[in-house]
Amino acid sequence: MVCLQVFCQPPVFSTVRRPASLKFSCLERRYMTIPGELEYAGPNADLVMEVIDFAFSNRIVATNTLQLQDRDRYCIEDMTKAVDMAGGPRSRWLDIRSSRVADLIQTSEWWSWRRGNELELEKISRLATCPTQDARMYLHEHLRARLPSGPTGPDGTDNYFREYVINEISTDMMDCCKNRAMNGKTDNFWEQLLSCYRSGGWPCSVELQQSSADRFFVWYQ
Repeated sequence: MVCLQVFCQPPVFSTVRRPASLKFSCLERRYMTIPGELEYAGPNADLVMEVIDFAFSNRIVATNTLQLQDRDRYCIEDMTKAVDMAGGPRSRWLDIRSSRVADLIQTSEWWSWRRGNELELEKISRLATCPTQDARMYLHEHLRARLPSGPTGPDGTDNYFREYVINEISTDMMDCCKNRAMNGKTDNFWEQLLSCYRSGGWPCSVELQQSSADRFFVWYQ
């Protein structure tokens, strides 16, 4: 569901000096101005802000000119097919991600840890949720300018597919940030998912493997 937006006041922006250890390409630097409400300063702040910086860069859902399939991902070019893989009646993608939230983020330690960091975690949640009716969905606005509307949706609207993808990406960015806030930079499902995003695409499903790395299905413009 898309929140209603009433723009009463101009947003407050701040430019943060990143530590030298965080390396960003020229493409990522182009959108390094982040709304002040999203400036996270909790545990593992540098790692979390690296994800937020990327989410507001022009590398997210960028046109990928290579689109080479490798052992880690299958490349999808059809937006309708990608949305069907992510949320169709036979899709398990939502269930898989929900289970990874439970297994890797919202563990038994999460709830006590969360109580000490609620204000900062609310900033992460702002990537995907609308705290009040008149709050701006900054990441939604950024993605809306970067994505095609797609074909007419099953509800008869022109923007159905774009809004679906926007909601999915925003939720993933939020969970990738929560994973880093809680676990640091660990080679787990959420870092693998973030790697798919950094390739310029939108991961819309996964082929789970028992003896090797999972293989993602990734849509590219």
